[in-house]
Amino acid sequence: MDSETPPPAPAKPPRVRVTPEDLDRFGDEDLIRRASNDEWLRNEAPPHHG
Repeated sequence: MDSETPPPAPAKPPRVRVTPEDLDRFGDEDLIRRASNDEWLRNEAPPHHG
């Protein structure tokens, strides 16, 4: 059988620590969280094909 199963969903990231500086920079806690998630995605290794 050569069916691919989807990878398990990543664990929910811990709540992003929001500083007043971050709020000044992004203006919205949701944007801060999104930027943090984007950074996490950029750090992910590409999938390996066997």
